[in-house]
Amino acid sequence: MEFIAAHSGGPEARTAAAVLDSFGKLTVHENLIVGRSLGESGPVSRAADALARALKAGQGTSRDRYAYAQALFDLGRYPEAAFQFNLVRVPAPLAATAAYARARALVRAGQVSEGRSALRDVVRRHAAFADAAVPALLLLADLATDERRDPAAREALLEVVRRYPKHRSVSNALFRAAIIAFASGDMPVAARELDS
Repeated sequence: MEFIAAHSGGPEARTAAAVLDSFGKLTVHENLIVGRSLGESGPVSRAADALARALKAGQGTSRDRYAYAQALFDLGRYPEAAFQFNLVRVPAPLAATAAYARARALVRAGQVSEGRSALRDVVRRHAAFADAAVPALLLLADLATDERRDPAAREALLEVVRRYPKHRSVSNALFRAAIIAFASGDMPVAARELDS
């Protein structure tokens, strides 16, 4: 077990976990170590199983819960992933990221209305964490575009520009907003935004 912990996420740890599995049932603590390692390297299904066993037994941290939720998401088990992401409450930056991931899982599960509400909640409740709020606004813009609600898409994109002017996604958001203005025939606004 020490070997897996020392080489967590690496190919050696993955091989060692497979060997351990061949010997039979692991303890709760062993499942936690294996789940953490395989959460980084795969196989995802085995990581999810190990983390589920550890968390069910009361072991693990918020980061382990997040890793479990991400594994469920990667497996396409979106409703379960959304439920687990919703249980991540601390630390605040991880909770913000988990709130965004939950909203994304809801959208992937086909619960678009609930996902949209969850995205708005991320922007409102986790505004201090740009790495959660900006992707939430961008996904809101994508959803609005898909639904042919271009003014709403443009508003979400411009909110990125206004509220997070130093974020790496600002240029992309402004470009997309300008293209929407261009497509709607507002050439002066499109030109101004493209120039900027």
